[in-house]
Amino acid sequence: MPKKNVTILLSRGPYSSEYADMALKFANRALDKGYDVNMFLYQDGVWVQHANQGPKVFPNIGRLLEEAVSKGMQLKACERCSQARGVNDDNIMACCNITGLYDFVDWVAQADKTITFSG
Repeated sequence: MPKKNVTILLSRGPYSSEYADMALKFANRALDKGYDVNMFLYQDGVWVQHANQGPKVFPNIGRLLEEAVSKGMQLKACERCSQARGVNDDNIMACCNITGLYDFVDWVAQADKTITFSG
């Protein structure tokens, strides 16, 4: 029996709400349960991939992201959203891939479930 596939759309950035934390904790749990997980960063969600995140007093969302990717999560970020916010290949984590929105559409078409974390 093939693995179930879940696609996550994250459109909120870290530190402005708990959506990024919740989305990545959900992704890690789904991976632990054997799901294939795709996450697409959209709008302010593209800040999740930013390297050297935040002051040390806040939880490091980058660690949750790297953990999920190391477990096999596929991660992509919207190119236009990233460009609009000055997020580019020079200031993102190595595990990230900036791409077009069409990749998200393909993931949704292939997913058993699509979940959105937005505000």
